[in-house]
This record gives sequence, C-alpha cells and structure tokens, in this order.
Amino acid sequence: MMYLGDFPEDETLHFLWSSNDSNGASITRATDGTVSVYKDNGVTQSVAGVTDTEDFDSLTGIHACTIDLSADAFYAIGANYTVVLSASTIDGQTVNAVLAHFSIENRTTLPKADANNLTAAQVNAECDTALSDYDGPTDAEMIARTLVAASYFDPTADAVANVTLCATTTTNTDMVTEPPTAAANADAVWDEVIVAAHDIANSAGALLDTPADWATATGFATSAALATAQSDLDILTGADGVTLATAQALYAPALASVCTEARLAELDAGNLPTDVAAIPTTAMRGTDSGALASVCTEARLSELDAATGGKMANQVDVIETDTTSLNDTKIPDTISLAAINAEVDTALTTTTYAEPAQGTPGATISIEEKISYIYKFLRNRVTSTSTTISVFNDDAATVDHKSTHSDDATTYDRGEFTTGP
Repeated sequence: MMYLGDFPEDETLHFLWSSNDSNGASITRATDGTVSVYKDNGVTQSVAGVTDTEDFDSLTGIHACTIDLSADAFYAIGANYTVVLSASTIDGQTVNAVLAHFSIENRTTLPKADANNLTAAQVNAECDTALSDYDGPTDAEMIARTLVAASYFDPTADAVANVTLCATTTTNTDMVTEPPTAAANADAVWDEVIVAAHDIANSAGALLDTPADWATATGFATSAALATAQSDLDILTGADGVTLATAQALYAPALASVCTEARLAELDAGNLPTDVAAIPTTAMRGTDSGALASVCTEARLSELDAATGGKMANQVDVIETDTTSLNDTKIPDTISLAAINAEVDTALTTTTYAEPAQGTPGATISIEEKISYIYKFLRNRVTSTSTTISVFNDDAATVDHKSTHSDDATTYDRGEFTTGP
C-alpha cells in the first residue's frame, strides 16, 4: 500500500503496482478483477476515470493505474480516497487488496502568505474574507469629501504631475469661434484660382486649368469618345484624315462601277417578273403528269408481267420450280445422302469423347452427354455404403458424382446424383 500524495482538483494521477506468486515471482493475474476507488469511510466505490493496464510495458506482473479526477463529481476537494483491487485471481488465490491512498487538496500545510503554493480553496477563502472585511466609502462620503484618510485633489493648491503651466498666453488668430458652413466651403472651392493652382495630373482642377489635356486624360470620358470618333472617321477618310478611302465599301465611285444601269435594267418589269412568271410552266419530274407518262410506259410495265418470259414474275416462277425439285433422295450439286451417312458414321464410330467432368448431371443436356454419363457409370469404379453411392473418376481415386440412398425394409430409396467428392 502506498500514499500517492495530495492532488489538486481535476488532476490526473498515475501509479504502478505488482502481482506475485507465493514465492515472490512476478505473475500475470489469471482474473483481472476490478480496480475501484473509495471515498473517505464510505462503502460506495467508483470506477469513474479509472484505467487499469495489465503487464505494463510488457513487464509480467507490473500493472499501471491511471485515475482522471475530472471524470466525476465523486472526486471532491478536501476528501481522502483509497484505491482497492477486488475479485482478482492471482496464483490460484482470490485476492482483494488495498493498492494506494491519495487526497484532493486536503494536506496543504504551507503558510497562506506563500501565494505560489496556495491551493485554489485557500485563495478563494482569503479573497472572500478580504471582501467581507472591506468597508468602502459611501456615495455621500465621496461627494462630501469628508473621509479623513482620502487624498483628494485640490485644484487651487495641487499641481498635476508632468504638466508645465504657462504664466501668459497669446491669442491664436487662426482659430475661429464658429466652423464654416457648407455654403461657405463651396464658395471657397469655386473661388479658388484655377490657372497654375493645380498640379496633380488628370485631376478636375488640372483639366479645367488646361483644356488641351482633355483628349488624353486617363479615365476621362471625352478621351474615350474622341478615340471612337477618330476610328470612325478613319474608316471614311483613311489614316491621313483627308483623302476619301477608295478601298472602302462605301466609296461612291466603287459603288457606281457595280450598280450600273445595265444591272438595274435586269430588275425592270420586263425582265425579273417575266422570269418569275415562267417558273410554274416549266415541266418538273414528279409534278407534271405528262413527264411521268413519258417515263412510266406500257413497255416498262410489261417487264413486271407474269406472262412475259425472262421478266421478273417469270424468274420468280423458275426459282420456285428449282426449289420444289428437292426431295428425299437428292441434295443439289455438292452434298449427297452418302456423304451425310459417312459423316454420321464417323461421329458414331470414329470420333472419341471425354468422360463427363465432376459435377451434378443436368436435367436438360445433349444426347451425347447422356450417353457419356451412362458409359461412365458402367465403366468406372463405383462404391456403395449404407448411405452413399459414389462414382469415381477414371483415376479410381476421385469421387465425381454421389447419391444418398436408404432402405427401411419396405422401400429402397436412391436420390439423384450430385457432384462429388
């Protein structure tokens, strides 16, 4: 058992303890049991904030315990606590043991004047005492200035520290008794001399002072508008601003060479309207009956007639006649019944087939697979116990298929074969 010390409120404490056998050797607990904390002489224990780590740092029989005193209101200032191990099994014995003692702000013996080592409870108590003992002045006493102990400032006799008083003063003529009105400020601005009075580039005063700078002033609307106007003028007159741009689309001589009297005559009532009126009278394939009649003639229609030899219907009849000539004894041109019989004989007598693989035989499989299963069941090794029939692979060692069966002396029952093994 060890005394861990007196801890501040909400502190976290740590300690190590050990478990040994009857010979003193370190051993691990067979049953961990419970590490809990008792308060004062109370019989109610708490495990709040308790962490028990067995075989700390992989050391057999050395255990670590951590208790967080902020975990629950159970841990309070001025109380004593006991750490107890209960219901643990060590070396085959049930063990209940006291592991440690500690207290919370209940062992301080330092003088109150030693403020660096005072507990929170001691500081709070001293402050409460000092505040309750303080007898401050009332409002009436402060106003009447009647407190003997008070050091009041007397403006007639006392001096303000670090202030030098002047014996005489002079009048500052720049000072005015009344601030100027808004109207007076406006008049002062507009009455300001413009010429040579403003030297900040692009300012309103500077532009009023020098109107010639308007065209180039940065951010000034007149400059942007002038640039746009100049660009438009260049389109009409050219870059020199004098000669009319002969290459432009609006150049009058260029337009005259294109829009001639001859061209205008083509739009005259005797030309364009006549051309438009002539469009409906021109024969168009698909809309003019006469044009269609010249294409869809009797000669063309006769090509579809069934009675005309060599034509479409006649050729269909020939194909039908050739098709119906097929019968049970002849396949045209290349394949005979003898050849078919030879292929079937080869498939049945010459071609070999592997035995079915391990698995459950299907209900709907080919005739070849069904025959293969019958042959496999007849040829390969088969064993039968009181409950199971097993059909082996060709190696006589691997069960590929099996079935359960039973006999109750009245009915013998064999189930369907499923996959092995």
